[in-house]
Amino acid sequence: MDYKDCLVCIGVFNNGLSLKSTLESIPLDCDFDYIIVDDGSTDGAVEKYAQGIPIIRHKNNTGIGTSIRDSIGYAKKNGYKVLVTIPGNNKNTLAEVKRLVEPIMQNKADFVQGCLLYTSPSTRDRTR
Repeated sequence: MDYKDCLVCIGVFNNGLSLKSTLESIPLDCDFDYIIVDDGSTDGAVEKYAQGIPIIRHKNNTGIGTSIRDSIGYAKKNGYKVLVTIPGNNKNTLAEVKRLVEPIMQNKADFVQGCLLYTSPSTRDRTR
């Protein structure tokens, strides 16, 4: 398995400039594919900032569960083996995705979950 087997899904709902910042954090040396699931946004940010990224659009806001379900369906339909979901609110950086999926790529884990609480050097690499 390599990084082209990974899909990063960015879930958005009226994220405005935060979406722009999130997309700007995509590493230039990135081998991942990206998709945006727009859960009924009305702020125009997706149209303005998501140039060249496939988009799944919901006509109305249906919630994060529907967005995740749709991203799983897209990943399965298109043959991806790893799916990363991340919000488009710029609280997470896309530069960390490679580090996040590394245990899966090395067959050391089937599931990995990031956590914003572990940010200090003493807790950064903690696993449970």
